[in-house]
Amino acid sequence: MDTRSPYALLFHGTAHGFAQFRLSDNAREANNALGVHLAESELAARTYAQCACADAGAASPRVLLCLAEIASPWICEIAEAFFSLGGADRARLLRGGFDGIITEPVIDDSVWVALRPQAVVILGGYALGHGDALAIDEPESGGWLADIDPVGVIRRIAARQDFAWRPGGEQRLAQALAPRARRVAQTPSPSPSP
Repeated sequence: MDTRSPYALLFHGTAHGFAQFRLSDNAREANNALGVHLAESELAARTYAQCACADAGAASPRVLLCLAEIASPWICEIAEAFFSLGGADRARLLRGGFDGIITEPVIDDSVWVALRPQAVVILGGYALGHGDALAIDEPESGGWLADIDPVGVIRRIAARQDFAWRPGGEQRLAQALAPRARRVAQTPSPSPSP
């Protein structure tokens, strides 16, 4: 049995300001009707935010740092299959017990989709300046909380960006990290060798 925490720290690039995610009734692409699209790569989210702003004629690209709870993801190994999915597939996946999708890397990044928007909490974010989507020396990577250093990721982003926590964001991350901290504290230390 997999005892992995269902929480992942991921990025979302956007041209719009909003307080929480919801399914869009007017998604321009069928694939967007699946749920909330997220990226492991900060750079992918930054690039998407710039493109979304250009498409929407908006002036404020932003990157959101999100905590996603995805306990039973469907792993999609073929990019073409992922990009052909739509709203009807979302319903089938939910009926099948899946609550998310994770693709194998597509252009160096895995796409994550939370099928239920309420499973994604915006922890905080930052705005991009004009044209600086790619102006980043060492972009951060997200993923399952057990596989990354989420506090370090946020600390490094905050050191180089105008990162702002959303109300309750720090507390929500601490709650998600609490089981991990308990497991580490309960791990017996190695016995000294004779």
